[in-house]
Amino acid sequence: MKVLMYLRQAWEDPRLAYVGNDSRRIPSEFIDQIWKPDTFFRNGRTIQVKKEMTDERLMRINSTGSVWFVQR
Repeated sequence: MKVLMYLRQAWEDPRLAYVGNDSRRIPSEFIDQIWKPDTFFRNGRTIQVKKEMTDERLMRINSTGSVWFVQR
């Protein structure tokens, strides 16, 4: 059985807080440099993330350090 899904995560990281009221989109080439939670699927057999799908992701950070991350 194969499943194609979107993983959406949100967390707070006060190290990323900045002065301002806007939220900022992080370019995909910098997403790997930002800490992300270690996500796992309990009782998962195998999980594959295809390389061509790593560009299908979005990260936004707001001024309080709230992070929103979506990956296909």
